[in-house]
Amino acid sequence: MRILVVEDEPKVLQLLTAHFQSQGHQVASSDTGEGALEALPRHQPDLLLVDVLLKGKVDGLQVLQKAKELNPHVKAVVITGSDEVSRDDITRLGAAFLKKPIRLEELDQLIARL
Repeated sequence: MRILVVEDEPKVLQLLTAHFQSQGHQVASSDTGEGALEALPRHQPDLLLVDVLLKGKVDGLQVLQKAKELNPHVKAVVITGSDEVSRDDITRLGAAFLKKPIRLEELDQLIARL
């Protein structure tokens, strides 16, 4: 599976990237929304893992919207530690929701259900 991980916390980005690479997936990553927008057409992910609050001008929901425009069937998990994000907005965009801190086993189970 081709996975794009978008996360601005370096340790979390590294953890998720290594986790999915160890499972044999092709993983691209970005620590900014702008970088993710550039990677989407090149990488063409089957799965998008994206944090809502990112450094820069492009947030995770904008990345999700663009991913869905490019491929309406892309699976997506929105990850956030913020209480300011509406779960309804995320599900309306066709994504699953996962609250930080991330537990890899829970993430794997969530992805398996997508």
